[in-house]
Amino acid sequence: MLTDTATSRFAVMTSLPAGSVTMTATGPLGRLRQRALDVTIPSMGELMFDPDIAHAVENFRIAAGRAEGEHRAAPFMDGDLYKWLESAVVAAPDAPQLAGRVAEALDVIAAAQQPDGYVHTKTTIAARTDRAIAPLTDRLNFETYNLGHLITLGCLHRRLTGDETYFAMAVRAADYLLQAVREQPEAIADCNICPSHYMAVIELYRSTRDERYLTLARTLLDLHGGKGGAGGDDNQDVYPVQDQPVATGHAVRANYLFAGMTDYALESGDEEFRAAVTRLWEDVVASKLYLTGGCGAVYDGASPDAAQDYSTISKTHQAYGRPYQLPHTTAYNESCATLGFVLWSWRMLLLTGEARFADEIERVLFNSLPAMLDAEGLAYFYTNPLRQVRDLPFPMRRAGDPERTTPPASDDRSRQEYMTNCFCCPPNIARVIAELPYYLYSQDAESVWVHQFVPGTAQLEVAGVPLEITQTTRYPSEGSIRIRVKAQSPVRASIRIRRPGWAPGTEVRVQSEPVTAVENGYLVIDRTWSDEEISVEIPLRPRVTVAHHFLEESTNQAAVVRGPVVYCVESADLPDSLGIESVHLPFPAEWQEQAGTGLFTDQVLLRTRAVTLPATVPHGTLYGELVEQPGTELDLVLVPYAHWANRGPGRDDRLAAVAPLCPTLRRRLMTRLSFIHTGAVVIPTISALAADHLPGVETHHLLDDKIVADLGRDPEGSGVRDRLRDLVHAAKRGGADAVMFSCSSISGFAAGLQAELDLPVLRIDEAMADEAAGLGTRIAVLATLPTTLAPTVALLHERAELAGKEIEVAEVLVQGAFEAVSTGDQTGHDRLVAEAITKRASQADVVVLAQASMASAAAAVDTPVLTSPELGVRRAAALLGSQ
Repeated sequence: MLTDTATSRFAVMTSLPAGSVTMTATGPLGRLRQRALDVTIPSMGELMFDPDIAHAVENFRIAAGRAEGEHRAAPFMDGDLYKWLESAVVAAPDAPQLAGRVAEALDVIAAAQQPDGYVHTKTTIAARTDRAIAPLTDRLNFETYNLGHLITLGCLHRRLTGDETYFAMAVRAADYLLQAVREQPEAIADCNICPSHYMAVIELYRSTRDERYLTLARTLLDLHGGKGGAGGDDNQDVYPVQDQPVATGHAVRANYLFAGMTDYALESGDEEFRAAVTRLWEDVVASKLYLTGGCGAVYDGASPDAAQDYSTISKTHQAYGRPYQLPHTTAYNESCATLGFVLWSWRMLLLTGEARFADEIERVLFNSLPAMLDAEGLAYFYTNPLRQVRDLPFPMRRAGDPERTTPPASDDRSRQEYMTNCFCCPPNIARVIAELPYYLYSQDAESVWVHQFVPGTAQLEVAGVPLEITQTTRYPSEGSIRIRVKAQSPVRASIRIRRPGWAPGTEVRVQSEPVTAVENGYLVIDRTWSDEEISVEIPLRPRVTVAHHFLEESTNQAAVVRGPVVYCVESADLPDSLGIESVHLPFPAEWQEQAGTGLFTDQVLLRTRAVTLPATVPHGTLYGELVEQPGTELDLVLVPYAHWANRGPGRDDRLAAVAPLCPTLRRRLMTRLSFIHTGAVVIPTISALAADHLPGVETHHLLDDKIVADLGRDPEGSGVRDRLRDLVHAAKRGGADAVMFSCSSISGFAAGLQAELDLPVLRIDEAMADEAAGLGTRIAVLATLPTTLAPTVALLHERAELAGKEIEVAEVLVQGAFEAVSTGDQTGHDRLVAEAITKRASQADVVVLAQASMASAAAAVDTPVLTSPELGVRRAAALLGSQ
């Protein structure tokens, strides 16, 4: 429904049909949307229709000659009204009271639209008294931005209702752009700020299949860039758009442009555009995106900053900065920029089918998006800082306030119900929340993708057969998701379940059978469906997250993330005399999870013991000597960043301070490592390696030599998991800082036990799998036990996918070798394994020995032969910090 790519030849998937997805009003996103239906969208509509506040509809009445007066509000208020109407149109099936407002607005917009399709209330009203005023003479009038949102509204209105009235206005607006491109190309090239019209005319092309609109989109994109010194990075128009090297400048303008470019790639298949949007998206995610999904870090800047050639530098605002320029307190993060990133990432998902784009959408949906508005659904943030503090010694403008007004104090920058100078973000927030159901799934003729885990139901057709998909879950509080797939009649189809990039241990089963096939980050279930249940288990645990060392402002700081949810420290949870800057997070830390209530319903709160330290450098002093100071322990509560600044005024009637990133204290190096073995034969080898690579680390060994035999009888290993849990728990009670499984047969249990017992559980074969994926695409796996083949192959595919590699794996079971070593015939074992290596080496880029016990048999061949013991122990040394 969001983007109808059903007939787009270069799209992997399309949105589900209008009205096909419902969300249960539970969980963080279900509650967010229900509140928008009940409060946010209706109350915003009242503002839009109120002539004394927004004056948005009144501007159209005046432009249509139905009322007297002057234009009021920003020149882009027309577009903001269209965005609100889009939210109302999408919400109307669930909030029928909105339909009257949609019809009322239609009447005055149609009356204000000129015969040639042009509609812009500011220009139309002003031209009545000043004939010198004409369309497309001032880029800051945002005419094409406004027209783009009108065209998008028209496409979605017809798609949802079947009514042609708004759509007819959209067609006339697009025809005006066609005329303007022919008659005023230079004016159109200049009036391209926040270019919603690129996405819009392509959506109109999808709705009509009229090639003129696709050609118009390409012309507009060609006119946008290539201006050289006459352009600037703030508007991304120095280079031809497909040659734009990095994401720069005004982040809303950039993300709207890049989304439009992606739309063009979806419809044309143009490889230059596809490469460009991929390059630009990766630039943002790798070096310019906040942990919360916010983007556009800089209030004001210069780009390219620090350029050798001064003549290339241009002023920027509300902008992407240098790579890794991500300040916390002065983060701008305009809400519209982040929502533009969602629009762009959605189109990249349609173009590629890669789960990494859905991962980034999830990051925004559970963090930045809900933080943009308050718990009542009535007030909004324009900017979204990562940290809010007291007594900041310089003012920062609040973009929604008029110029020449005094900005509020640094810890009193609260959300606003109406932004008198710039109301663009609230209707954008409203429409994205209204459209949340359509970010959950996609489909093609024979497949369905499950992108997000939200309770509710989808009704669709696959291969001509009606299909109902129902999700039941308390995600992200819990990691269990149940997906019922019910077909009207048996139908063959693929259901693709996103495996979050942050949770490679995600397990999917259908009718209790494990799913192992993975494509583009989605676990693929290809079968005939009648009435089956898919179970998804996503391991959830607090992850202490640090930033790249180039991100200087985050040096020696860490954030805590559980699942997709970013947590923060808020002054409401601290003693009155304590500022957030004094809180230090120990590492490692022990976490307790607590079910949230009230504001935090359907969320998990995190508790730990932290340390508070007094400030080393007092106010009025820039530097001071670092001295050892005693810390004071503190019971610390972390809450989701999504709900910050919702608990009333802070101390002294000021807004509560917040910080998702805290200074960290590393308490000590890990000094005790427990190895868990399934056979005694490897203990001497691993002990020797530990002595070489883990100086200062005490190691000890736990053995259960019946596990392999039991796995042979019961491949599911339910009883084995319980025994391994007991062994890991025993190691933890014995003071172990980490555990390493030395046998590939049990590697698959590591992630789940780590999450359950809150202790690092390392896999000895993981480093080997990483190296194998880096050495080639043809990998031969040799094992002496059948129970180790499947987990080793699965691990290789998992690690290769994480590295973005495609591999082919040949499986070889060396017959008789395990029997030989079991009877004490090490020589016979080594001979059989060496012969198998020699036989397979010429057919592979790398040979992997699946068991640690095979290391002594590595043969001298030209092909690399990898064994797990040394690589695994070296990986452990790096992780334990002793190397």
